[in-house]
Amino acid sequence: MYWLQNFTKTFDEHWKLKQSTPYARFPDLPYMPKLFRLMQRERRLFLPKSRDMMVSWAAVAFGVHLCQFNPRSRVMIQSQKEDKVMALVSGRGNRGYARTLWEQQDDFLKAMKPLVKAPEDMPGDLLAWLNGSTFQGVPRGADQVRQFHPTLVIFDEAAHLDEFAEAYAAADPVAAQIIAISSAAPSWFGEVVEEAFESSADVVSDLTGCDFVRHRSGIGVFRIKYSADPKKGEGWVAKMRPTYRSDQAWRQEQEVDFTASAGQLVFPEFKREYTVIEPREIPPDVTWYMGIDPHPRTPHAFLWMFVDRWDNHVYAREYWPSKAYGRRGNIPEDDELYQIDQYVDAISFLESAEPNLFAPNGFTDNRGQQQKVFRRIMDPAGKAWAVNREMGKDSEETFWDAYRKLGIHCDPARKDFQAGRDKVGTRLRPRKYVGPAGTTHQSQILIFKTCQELIFELQTNRYPLLTPNQASRKDPIETPLQKRCHFGDLLRYLELEDPYWIDLQRAAREESRQGYAPYSDVPGFIVDE
Repeated sequence: MYWLQNFTKTFDEHWKLKQSTPYARFPDLPYMPKLFRLMQRERRLFLPKSRDMMVSWAAVAFGVHLCQFNPRSRVMIQSQKEDKVMALVSGRGNRGYARTLWEQQDDFLKAMKPLVKAPEDMPGDLLAWLNGSTFQGVPRGADQVRQFHPTLVIFDEAAHLDEFAEAYAAADPVAAQIIAISSAAPSWFGEVVEEAFESSADVVSDLTGCDFVRHRSGIGVFRIKYSADPKKGEGWVAKMRPTYRSDQAWRQEQEVDFTASAGQLVFPEFKREYTVIEPREIPPDVTWYMGIDPHPRTPHAFLWMFVDRWDNHVYAREYWPSKAYGRRGNIPEDDELYQIDQYVDAISFLESAEPNLFAPNGFTDNRGQQQKVFRRIMDPAGKAWAVNREMGKDSEETFWDAYRKLGIHCDPARKDFQAGRDKVGTRLRPRKYVGPAGTTHQSQILIFKTCQELIFELQTNRYPLLTPNQASRKDPIETPLQKRCHFGDLLRYLELEDPYWIDLQRAAREESRQGYAPYSDVPGFIVDE
């Protein structure tokens, strides 16, 4: 960074508007020291950013410095289009970023670190030094990096880069360091960034407008918003915001909101701080319910919840044997599809006395007790899907029949989407509890944090977003996108049943009684807000 700010210059495309000079020293921005420290330290670094934050210039400068002062270094930079690639490296006609930084150096440095030939005599996507280092640009494509062993790979505007996930996967085993930079847009890059901030409690926010977090894969994520630049205060926002075509465009490009162009959340009431809890000992007198969502092309989904004597609806266990479980991305085409007897064996084991720990995808500490499920429900579509298809014809036996034959008896779930959504929404809202321990806020629906897929779907299930043309012709669509919504569906089905706690001791005394009202013994009282 010292070299960048003191011994070379960058090109300012707006110099005429500013009435300044075309070339200027790199600006002294408060977030740049930390950015350069991270680029020096992190082997894998994602940099989501607002527009015009000089981050691409900084990354290219980091690569040029690496080539000049470290012989036989290979830096590769990938962008969507060939003309953008050349604009980042040497360029044709107009000088590229890397070439500008070399040419604008003090003369003694150019003499000390010469190129193999004049920049204009090299291809527009290449700079090569006499010390054996190269700075090479490549356009989109998953296999562009695979054949090399680069010291550093830079992905520019990764969220807008076709096949970025595949390109990253190809670069990961061969590149010593990877830096991916991008403004916000729905993408795999965005999924990694969003997952990192959603799932980690260790977010470092020691600079205005900047946050650092580490993704579970080890990728460092440093988010840089416009507010990190002292010149972009309230006056700048008041001037610039009206120039954007919509609020979504502003949120996407300046607030680094990767979901700005997506539709509204199906469950906007969900807030982790009120609903997600650490797994805890399950009382022996709770009443268990379970839901099943079968499907002919994806693994079946199973969700267990219990109601305690205080009428908490606690979602404690889920099971979905998919490779996509609990993480962002599409359901793989090659997900293994199990037979009904295999699913029933899994259900029997998970409800048995054997499991003795809390863990994702099915496990609760059953404390040596067989769990008894009071009621099971299944998506009624299970009555329509055949277990087998032979000679072009469906078998008579359906999923519903197969589960029933193996001892899993279900009632059909009610599929009133809006009624179920509203029940869930109401029970996700925080309630104020006043008791001996003081005042707390907590929703009626509680979810053990080991239920990763249910939490993921609550955070991501959305309605379709209408284009401006569509919005002028019809009302908002009332049904959500049918993607990764198995557990959101099961949550709605179960809550629509109004599950309640049964006092088994009272039931034993009053066997003749047909129904039981929910029992309430809250050590305190609820204050509606």
